[in-house]
Amino acid sequence: MHTAEIWNGYMRSYDFLTRVNGYEQNMRDLLAAAHVRPGEQVLDAGSGTGNLSVLLKRQGASVTSCDFSASALAVHRAKDPDAILVQADLEKPLPFDTGAFDAVCCASVIFALSQEGCRLAVREFLRVLKPGGRLVLTVPAREIKLRNLVRMHGQTLLKRHGFLGGTLRFLGDLPALSRILYYNRRIF
Repeated sequence: MHTAEIWNGYMRSYDFLTRVNGYEQNMRDLLAAAHVRPGEQVLDAGSGTGNLSVLLKRQGASVTSCDFSASALAVHRAKDPDAILVQADLEKPLPFDTGAFDAVCCASVIFALSQEGCRLAVREFLRVLKPGGRLVLTVPAREIKLRNLVRMHGQTLLKRHGFLGGTLRFLGDLPALSRILYYNRRIF
């Protein structure tokens, strides 16, 4: 399967993760690190389905979201019809002016690039940042195993809904969880 096909499939399932314990906290941590003020220009590089972009907009930022996955951008458009979306590959020069953004956020994307693509992406992030701008760059923790995702999700459901309710919800989530696990194995 071609890389774009894998990512497009993954993005159709990605928002399931918003229901997994820790994801919302991760988004809040990214938002805090970006230190966005109303009216600032922010690039969400590798924006996926737009979860971080939506939060940045709620803080009053003017957000430009870019991703190479057409599926991700379609999901993002459904969440936010007014979003500024750009289909762009982070392994190529970005289609933005030098010094265009007060902040650039790239959350858990850079690990998926080639070594040279990673170098280019970071150079491009620095190029499109205004002098004194902020770069927020995260990578997934390698020590977190896929089985931990399943365990964390199950524990959260049990805490929120009790044994019977949590178990039933977990069983109902198995198809989505299976897709996420499948794509994570293909990507990582």
